[in-house]
Amino acid sequence: MQNIMKMKQHIQLLIILLTLFLVGCTIRYPFNATQGRLTCLTMNDPESTLEEMQVSMEELKYQGYEGSTKQQFSALKEARYISKYMDGLPEDQIKREMAVSAIVFLAFSSDDWEVQDRSRNRIEILLDDGEAGSFFDFWPLFLEKAAVDGIADYVIGSLGYSEEHDGQPMTFGVKTSWRSNALEVLLDSFDDQHEELQYHTVS
Repeated sequence: MQNIMKMKQHIQLLIILLTLFLVGCTIRYPFNATQGRLTCLTMNDPESTLEEMQVSMEELKYQGYEGSTKQQFSALKEARYISKYMDGLPEDQIKREMAVSAIVFLAFSSDDWEVQDRSRNRIEILLDDGEAGSFFDFWPLFLEKAAVDGIADYVIGSLGYSEEHDGQPMTFGVKTSWRSNALEVLLDSFDDQHEELQYHTVS
């Protein structure tokens, strides 16, 4: 009888521990969260490695290209949030640069016109930002440069989302006509760029 009682207690304890574990996982990475939200959580997690953040951002780009309208809007919303507000630590710079790169991808590869329009608007704001120290300087220079670099990478076809096929990494989501559109945006913005950003664009 005592053995049966002990067994029941052990089972109850295991159930409690399993429940706590599942609840903890759900709090850290909710099961029903969009990829945009999961990427934001990954970026905020101090335990996340650079590789994990890069993989999560690739997943965000994939959902921004292949996902539902909800997934695409979530991808844009979280990428914009990361790029603008995640600035509490020095190491956050690379996260913000990755987010700008994702916004560039969404600006030309999303199949939702509103996601494209909002993404492109953010990129154009970065390219048209004032010179450092001026009254119209709203964004750090490294993000302005990240926008230029992102468009340049898109134009040469290296900014799509990455997948492995037969053990070989491949890039998707960058059609020739979209790359031409990206080049046109960069060229059209040149006259509105401040001198330091123009120098970076042509270098």
